[in-house]
Amino acid sequence: MTEDTVVPRGKGYTPGKGRATSKRTAAGRRSSDAPPASRREAYKRQRSRNREDRMYAMEQQRAGNDAYLTKRDKGPERALVRDLVDRRRTLGPWLLLIMLLVVFIFSNTAWPVAVQIFGQVLLTMTLVGTVVDSFFIGRGVHKQVGARFPETTQRMRGLIFYGIMRGLQARRLRIPRPRKQIGDALDSA
Repeated sequence: MTEDTVVPRGKGYTPGKGRATSKRTAAGRRSSDAPPASRREAYKRQRSRNREDRMYAMEQQRAGNDAYLTKRDKGPERALVRDLVDRRRTLGPWLLLIMLLVVFIFSNTAWPVAVQIFGQVLLTMTLVGTVVDSFFIGRGVHKQVGARFPETTQRMRGLIFYGIMRGLQARRLRIPRPRKQIGDALDSA
């Protein structure tokens, strides 16, 4: 027979794939781990896998991967609010520190009355400053979200509250991590 000759094949003929069929172990169907010896070992393995999965998901959340963000943080509107807050300095992170100073140090009766009054004035000024700062955050969120997302389905009060709460957090503890540095310009839409 020559190559030009076509041999008629039966109706049920299937041509070969041109290589040998791999064994199950070569195909990777078996796990490389031996099966657990006891229920306790199986439980330990499962806990270890779950911990690794949680750590990976938490790192992805910190990085801002949209697939791993919580419902509270998802969406382009929330990302805009985060950027608005993260690009400015806020008084919120200082509020807790000053409150602790006033309660534990300046309110001690061993101090002179003038020092105690100074502590109370410092606390009052910080509280008022935080309220004013929160007002400006809310105003900026309302203005920017309204301009960039006029057809948004998000409630504006929720977005404003989200921005204020993020402004009260210490910058290092914010999740997802800030994408903007202090003083950076907001990207144009």
